[in-house]
Amino acid sequence: YILQGHEERAIADDKPLGWSGAKRELDSAMYAVETLNWFKTGEIPADADLLIIPGPRNDFQEAEIDRLGDYIEKGGSARFTLDPSVLPNLERLLGAYGFIFYEDIILDPLSQQMGFDPMVASVSSYESHPVTKDFRAATFYPVARSLELKYSNSKKAELKPIARTTTQSWSETDLKSIEDGAP
Repeated sequence: YILQGHEERAIADDKPLGWSGAKRELDSAMYAVETLNWFKTGEIPADADLLIIPGPRNDFQEAEIDRLGDYIEKGGSARFTLDPSVLPNLERLLGAYGFIFYEDIILDPLSQQMGFDPMVASVSSYESHPVTKDFRAATFYPVARSLELKYSNSKKAELKPIARTTTQSWSETDLKSIEDGAP
């Protein structure tokens, strides 16, 4: 299920920051992909194998945080993609599992040399992890933010990094400088 209702990225959007490509890939892997607006349903369906939260622009309310937390605690799988924005409730939930988010944008001059915008972070080295074990090519992440893993966390979650940006990239915390075109 792809969550909607917090101005998340649209699954039908075929623009560069849209999620239509992700939906095509999930469809081709024989997954049934549906949108979920729990403001209409009031719950996460029992048949949810994975809940994807694609770049919400609005934070979650306490009842929604409780719903997400219960889903995860009961073994539910969720994937969060968080753009550089302030989402204190959602970040607090994920912080309990050891994720620390920074208010920055990763800038990557290597991406710019390859014809991309410098706000596209490139990754070409992957950690030893089942998700990335067969990755051999570079992957690119538009408008990425940095995060830190806190291995000692209140949920006792086991954290494993899967990838790192290139050594040429940096975390730009002066977001106004990006808007001004001079990071």
